[in-house]
Amino acid sequence: MKYQCKVIINANLEKVIELFLEHMVQNKELKVGNETIFSYDINEHHVLVMKETIESINLPYEIVTIYEVEDVWNRCVNRFKRDKIKLSIQWKLSLFLKTV
Repeated sequence: MKYQCKVIINANLEKVIELFLEHMVQNKELKVGNETIFSYDINEHHVLVMKETIESINLPYEIVTIYEVEDVWNRCVNRFKRDKIKLSIQWKLSLFLKTV
């Protein structure tokens, strides 16, 4: 399944990227190939373990991350674009079920 989302923001590009990296990317080293494992407590019986991999970095224009959890693989292409009056962030996502 593929889908995309676009958000228009009236803000400074550098500040938006800073906040995006702070809140949306778990891996703080930002090196291609780096992996970070983190978990979410779903309830007292289930912990969801997720792996984030940095696929590519071309800031301030784009960062691509891959998220893997259980049988799901999600590739996120995050693009930052500024024109004369606005800044947009576009997410292009590909979601796949892993085959066993």
